[in-house]
Parts: sequence; C-alpha cells; structure tokens
Amino acid sequence: MYKIPSVPVQIETVLLRGGMDMHSAPSEAKPGTVRSGVNYCCAETGGYRRIGAYERFDGRQSPTQASPLILGYTSFQTLSVGNVITGGTSGATGTLAYVGEYLAVVKVTGTFQVGESILVSAVAKGAISSLSPSVSSRLLYKAMKLAAENIYRADILKPTGSGPTRGGFRFGPDMYVWRDNAGATACNLWRSSNSGWVQVVFKYELAFTAGSGTPPAIASTITKGAVTAVVRKIVLTSGTWAGGTAAGRFVIDTIAGGPFTAGAFTAGVTATASGAEQAQTWSAGGRFEHVINDFATGEKVYGCNGLNYAFEFDGTTISTIRTGMADDTPEHIQAHTNRLWLTFGPSLQHSGIGDPAAWTALLGAAEIRVGSNITCLSVLPGGANAAMLITTERSTHVLYGNSDADFKLNEFPNTSGAAARSTQIVGLQLMFGAAGLVSFTQAQEFGNFSAVSLTAQIRDFIQERGVTITDSVVNHRRSQYRAFFADGYGIYATIVQNQLIGVMPVKFPNPVIWAWNSGAATGDERTYFGDDTGMVYQLDIGTSFDGTPIDASLSTVFNSSKGDAVRKTYRSARIEVQGSSYAVISMRYELDYGRADVDQSESFDLELPIFSGRWGEGHWGDSDPDFGGRNLAPIETPLRGVGSNLSMTFSQSSALFDEYTLNSVTTLYSTRRVQPLRI
Repeated sequence: MYKIPSVPVQIETVLLRGGMDMHSAPSEAKPGTVRSGVNYCCAETGGYRRIGAYERFDGRQSPTQASPLILGYTSFQTLSVGNVITGGTSGATGTLAYVGEYLAVVKVTGTFQVGESILVSAVAKGAISSLSPSVSSRLLYKAMKLAAENIYRADILKPTGSGPTRGGFRFGPDMYVWRDNAGATACNLWRSSNSGWVQVVFKYELAFTAGSGTPPAIASTITKGAVTAVVRKIVLTSGTWAGGTAAGRFVIDTIAGGPFTAGAFTAGVTATASGAEQAQTWSAGGRFEHVINDFATGEKVYGCNGLNYAFEFDGTTISTIRTGMADDTPEHIQAHTNRLWLTFGPSLQHSGIGDPAAWTALLGAAEIRVGSNITCLSVLPGGANAAMLITTERSTHVLYGNSDADFKLNEFPNTSGAAARSTQIVGLQLMFGAAGLVSFTQAQEFGNFSAVSLTAQIRDFIQERGVTITDSVVNHRRSQYRAFFADGYGIYATIVQNQLIGVMPVKFPNPVIWAWNSGAATGDERTYFGDDTGMVYQLDIGTSFDGTPIDASLSTVFNSSKGDAVRKTYRSARIEVQGSSYAVISMRYELDYGRADVDQSESFDLELPIFSGRWGEGHWGDSDPDFGGRNLAPIETPLRGVGSNLSMTFSQSSALFDEYTLNSVTTLYSTRRVQPLRI
C-alpha cells in the first residue's frame, strides 16, 4: 500500500484533451495537449483514443471474425502452421493457425474428439488431449486469435489487374472498385461478394434517332434484320417518342447475328440506328469520383474519371452520360438542386432538372464559368436555401440559388482554395488547401462566410506535406474529418457540435489512394479505402493494420502544475483508461523538459484492466474474476524523480489489441524549493 509521505502531498488531475500542439511555448501550452505522437486521435467523448485498425476486404468473411478452435494436444512429430489436420477417428479436419502450448485450428469441418490421433497427410503427428481448454493468459489467447485471422487474411485478394485501385463506392450491400486490367489498357469495375471480387460485365450502347411509338420494356428484344439484342436500359437525350423525334441510346447485351448497322430497327418502336453498337470501355489511369442520388427514378450511382464520359450505374447496368462537350471527360461530380453537376477545367455545367441525361439548353442544361480549374464541389447544409461550395486551388466560391433564374456565384476573398477531394462536412464545412485544414462557416443566412484555419498548431507537419491530399472522408459516428497524404500520413480532426476538439496525425503502412464512407444515415456506417498496390481495406475494424502492428505513441506537453519555477518530488500517477478489451501499453515519463542531466525513467509496461465481458474475449471460464466486464478503470503507477515539470509518453506497437481511450492523469507530488536560474 502507498504510504503518505510526511511532507504535504498535492494532487492534480489533468484531462487529456486538445490534440496536438507542436508550436505553443511550453509555458503557454495547455496541460493535457500533446507535443508529439502518431496514431492516437481525439475521442468525441474526450480523451485520446488509439485509432481504429483496418482489415483487407473483398466481401468474404472479415479476418476479425475468425474464432479458432483451441485444442490441447500431445505431439509425436513436428506440427506446423498451415498443416491441414484430420482427426484419426472422427475424420474432422481443420487448418493449424497456431502451434505452441495449445493448437489453434480454423476452417474446421466435423467434430474433433478427445484421444484421437492428429493426422497430417495420413501420418500420425500427435493426439488430442482436450477440446476448448481454458486459456489462462489473455495475451496467449489474443496471439492465437491473431494467428487465426492471418489464415483468413491470406484468402482475401485484390481485384484482378494492375496498379492501384482507381476509386470505389458502396451501393446497396456491396462495395464496388475500379482497377486497371493486367495490361493497363483499360479499367474494370469489380463488385464484392462472399466469394471475393466479381467483375461487372460492361455492355454495349446503340445510338438511335427518329424513335416513335411506345418505348420497349427492359429485357425485351430489338431486331434489325438478322441482328438481335436484349434491351437493358434506354437513355433519352432529346425529342419525344410520341412526336417521333426521340433520340438517345439503347444499352444492350446478348447480341446475336451482329453487329448492328445504320438504318431502321424495331423494338415495339421504330427507330433508326446511327451505326454499329459501341462497347462500353473506360480508360486505364484516371481517378474516379462518385455521388449517389435519386432523380425520381430510384437511387443510382453517378461517376466520372477525367478520361471518359460520366456515367450512371444502377447496380447492374452502366450507361454513359454525354454532355456534347468536344472533350467530354468531366473531372468532378456533384448532385445539387435536383440536377447533376460536372466540371471541365474551369467550366461548371449542370443537367436539366430531374434528368441527369439531359444536357441541352432546350432541356434545361447550362454552364457557369469559374476563373480557374475547379477542384471540389460540395453541397453546403441549409435545406431549401442550400448552396454549393466550389473551389479551385487558389479561390473559393459559393453558388446560391435553385434555378438558372436565380443562380448567383460569389467569390470569397482571402481564401486559398482547396485541394481536390478535400472538402467534407462535419457540422462545419471543411476544406484543405495551402493554409491547411480550414473551416468555411456561414456567418449569416444566405450571406457571408468566414474561413478559420484549424491546423495552426501543427503547421510544420502540414507544410512538410504540402497540398498532397489523396482523399478525405468523414466518420460521422466519431465526428471526424480524415484526410490522407501521399506519403502514408494523414490527420484525424474531431469536431463535436461545431467545435474543434483537436487534430492528431496518423500513419498507415498502406498509403490511402481513395476513401469512401457510407451508411451513416441507416446506422450501418462503414469506411473503405484503397492503397497503391490494388488492395481494398475496411477501416475501424480489427486490432491491426491488416496484420501489421499498429505503432502508436503520444507525449503530453510538459506540465509544471502551475509552478514552473518550483521543484517537485513526483510520487505516483493514476491514469484513467476506457475501452472494451484487455490491452498492454508502454509508458515512460520525462522531467525538466527531458534534460540529459536529470535522471529520466525507462519505459515500462502497463496492463489496462478493461474487459468487455463477451465470451471469447479471453476464452477463459466463469471463474475468472474479471469476466463480468469493466470498461472504465484507473491504473496506478509509482513515479520517481524530482523536477519542475513532467511529461508522460504512452506507446504501443502491437497487432493484438482493440482501441482504448486515455481519459485523464492524476499526479501526486510534493513541492520542494524554488528552481534556481541557471546562468
């Protein structure tokens, strides 16, 4: 038990809040802020949370869901990870994920029996001594679970092709991603499934004019002489069927006797084919952007990649969107005021109202010019008075109004613009440019905006990377704006009730090329990203960076306990932690700004006594005293040393542990004498 010293003891509790502060003078830095660190973030409820993990994804079972069968055993010969074992009596089979004090087995079929032999390729290697024995060590169980995850992780693959994935979106229950083919001659679209990535088969488009009659039903057949095809979609771009002037494109497949040639064809209607059908293709390279919207015909995905036509996708069929531009390759896309908006360099264009395929002035399409190449389109909140933020690299504009009759484009002075794909809304409208992360906030209804930098305290970190944003995404559940840089670093900015809680840097071993978040409105929020190798990942799941340890650390600013000139004997600390799973972290502390002539602590481990109470969390029995669960607990640790101020460093490098949050630090210390000035 801790003995109270004879000299008076003072107690100070510091809430761990505020995020990274690399620039305030030590005497001005707010206690509880962080002077250095990575892979912690500001929790929306307060404290610093070790950031979430990520796992590779292709639609199959997540490695995180792996639950190994634990076997006690005796061995006669060597057993190895990856061996497929068979029960000599039961015939049950499984794959060894871990070989040590116990066996951890995955992909089990049948039921193993106690006492039966363990066969590998029909050779007896040992015998089973127990089924699902109680594992007393939480670390051992977590190591076996990670080993099981590694077996399933190896099954999850990239979409077939070459280079990075070029963008992605979640639509319905599935994730879709673009990746160049093996020869980098075209870009293909892939859909996730419970058996991995499945390629979306592109169709053909047949241009027509002079259409009259009743449009054919989807899945009906069109005929021109001996040539037939099945209709998958009809895109009307001008005219009417009733007037005999309909023009546009049929999206078709199952072509027989083809190709089509120019001339009349029938399909319950009569129309004139403009020539042969054209295969849908997308060029290799480029970068896809997507928006999901319902233009009164059900939700669909709209996208562009800067190299090809824009497109509409309903989950099965893609149809191109053609604006009539000579170089019809839009770069950015947005849905606003019931119109589809596309950008071509400095040109901002919109479709007819309610019809993303209508791109003639007669049907309501129009163009607005901006001074330089547009980088982002972002719809500002505001209901009926919503406006659209339009950025270039050097300027910021807001488009007001709901129709061509009242659209008004305002440019805002003293704003630096934004990098492509960097604008998001987390209560505040955020954008990232030369000035770092900036909030662009409406000061009054339908009027002025003010821009405030949110990253001044980490400006050196930001300036070192420049405007190399690859993508940004919002996690609504955690109230975070997340931006990623080309070098693998990123920032997590936490904003609650329109107030910045703090900004912290992150570092992934797999650099983020694109990111996509969906499902916030339905409570099924998920975030995905693609890296430069073509792999796709799901964020905020698991305990590792795709099997790689998460390297996380934070060092608090030096806290003088309101008396920088007073020396103190530090005696003990209590760290309040919160989480749902047992973990181990390392800690050390520094005195007097870490001066070399002052004895500093070595790093030592702390066990976080937090448990979810879920069976399987530790694979031990009801007799365990902590089984009931505990998600908030203090950790007591002694401190030894004399100095005028104190900084604590928490770190972890592990693939075993779930997230946890460091909430506060309470220190016990005794004051000594005034620190003499050094001359």
